[in-house]
Amino acid sequence: MTEVAQRAGVNLSTLAKHEDLYLQVREQHQDAIEQAESARRESAIAEAEATYARLVSSGTRPTLRAASALTKESWRESQLRGMSLTLLRISLGEKQLSIPGRYASTGREYRTMLKRAAGRLRDRFGLSASADPLRRVPFELN
Repeated sequence: MTEVAQRAGVNLSTLAKHEDLYLQVREQHQDAIEQAESARRESAIAEAEATYARLVSSGTRPTLRAASALTKESWRESQLRGMSLTLLRISLGEKQLSIPGRYASTGREYRTMLKRAAGRLRDRFGLSASADPLRRVPFELN
């Protein structure tokens, strides 16, 4: 409650006396947290989508190792962007990958964002919904 009062710029005793004010401030704080989480998910998926496109366009299999080499940053499945890259590959038809365990705890919003990103990649590379993009690209993969 102290943190909520500080963020709202009001006295703690004021919040304690006015339950409706406390509930309003708490709701605003919760909305801000949810918006930040949504932006974090969207950013991770956008980064994974852009990296996937760059790798496939250059003829490189879009693996976490290749993403690390391309961006000069570490990509791991335990990271949201790494999991997003893996899930994009699965969504686009790669059969040899297994779904990361963390996927079970993702929400509808994340899954919808991921579907949209996969759709954009399908459109960009001219893939059917069930096609394996690595067999359909018009070039040799390294």
